Amino acid sequence: VGNNTKQIRENLDKILSAKIVLDAENESWQAINIFQSFEYTKNKKTYSISFTPAFVGLINQLALHKEYTILNCNTLLDCRSYYATRIYELCAQFRNSKTLTRLIGDKELRKILNCENKHTDISNFRKRCLNIAKRELDELFESGKSDLTFEISPYRKGKFINGDKEILTWFITIKNRPLYLVDEYNGIKLIDEKFIDEFKNNENVRFNDGIYHQIS
Repeated sequence: VGNNTKQIRENLDKILSAKIVLDAENESWQAINIFQSFEYTKNKKTYSISFTPAFVGLINQLALHKEYTILNCNTLLDCRSYYATRIYELCAQFRNSKTLTRLIGDKELRKILNCENKHTDISNFRKRCLNIAKRELDELFESGKSDLTFEISPYRKGKFINGDKEILTWFITIKNRPLYLVDEYNGIKLIDEKFIDEFKNNENVRFNDGIYHQIS
């Protein structure tokens, strides 16, 4: 957010109204504000952030049912396109499942990628959305900057539309590797120089830009 207190205050004001919208059945939904307040203590030069009870309750509920999706923030920052970001988030949801495959309807996939009313023909959808996302995630995966990438192919086809067979369902398979996450809040130590030195000479571990993952 920057070192300038005025700039920081302006940025915090912008995100104070941030919220999460949860979709439910029968077109119902729920909006939950995330932040309750921010406080700056001048003499200590510290910022305090408090969350709303509703947001804390949601997090506790997710933790109870182990419904968290772990995302690699470095991967999200390195994604150049919106489509790569969204498919990474989608695949991350089932990276630890017994089967690394998922069937997803064409309408659902287009909604996730915000392509419900554009790139309507299959060729354009593949070229301008899916192929771009796959190329980016493949590059990040090979360079060690992403813990997963994916393969996608039509699973069930319908009638012909504009010379192309309509895709009713897509078949997604993810390719992933275990990722050593650095998260002080979940009891995993932050990486320090001693930690780095211990892993540099380990032939079973690859070191890339601060991301550690075991070679599968």
